[in-house]
Order: sequence, then structure tokens, then C-alpha cells
Amino acid sequence: MAAINIQTNRKEIEIQKDGVIVGSVFFSPGDPSIINRLNEVREKVKGIGMNIQEDDPVEVMLAEANRVDGELRTLIDYAFDYPCSDVVFGGGFSFSTANGVSQMEQFLDGAMAIINKEMTEEAKAAEKRQAKYLSKYK
Repeated sequence: MAAINIQTNRKEIEIQKDGVIVGSVFFSPGDPSIINRLNEVREKVKGIGMNIQEDDPVEVMLAEANRVDGELRTLIDYAFDYPCSDVVFGGGFSFSTANGVSQMEQFLDGAMAIINKEMTEEAKAAEKRQAKYLSKYK
């Protein structure tokens, strides 16, 4: 069967938990749409909260925690355009904290830094290639 293979220069971001590699997520540094989606996710995360009362039964609190975690995982899957949140968060809650910072925040901050760096490098490489071919028309 004939096939079309589109090159994306896909990059890998290794996911580590306490220094142990648990998996990877992938993105294309030549496609800035991931930045738009990550920015959307940051805004949407601000509006997600737990709707529980102090006297709610444990079952109600856990159901609400599962709902919030599901929403956060769905947002990460949306941002990366494929299901990767299980690799990122594993079996724990995405809003679990370490030193007061949630795993969601840690992931978003880390991903944005890596993606911005890779996209800047890709843009420079593209400009260099374009300049080579466009210089003869100046």
C-alpha cells in the first residue's frame, strides 16, 4: 500500500518522578499550536476546583477528587493532542503536591520551558534555511 510519511521532527520529553524515568511525552517543535493549547490549559486549570464540604463523607470527597483529576488529565491529553496523562501522572492524583506545588503545575512549567526552547531552536533553523534560498531574490 502507498503511504505518505510526514516528518514532524518530533521531540521527546522524558518524565521523571523523583529521578526515576516513568515514561515520555512527545511534541513537534515546528508546530506552535501546542503553545496555544498549553496556554488554554493554564487558563482552564484556574477554573477547576473541588466542590466539597468539611463534613462530606469520604466517598463524596473521593468522587469529587476523581472528577477533578479526570478534568485535569483530559486537559493534558488535549494539550499534547494524544492520551499521555497516565504517563505523566501515573496512578496518583494530578493535583497531588510536593513542597506546595501540584504535579500539574510542575508538569506544565517544565513542559512550557522545554517546548519554548525547542521551538526557538526550530525557528532559528527554519530562518537560516529560508535565508539561504531567499537571499538570491534580494
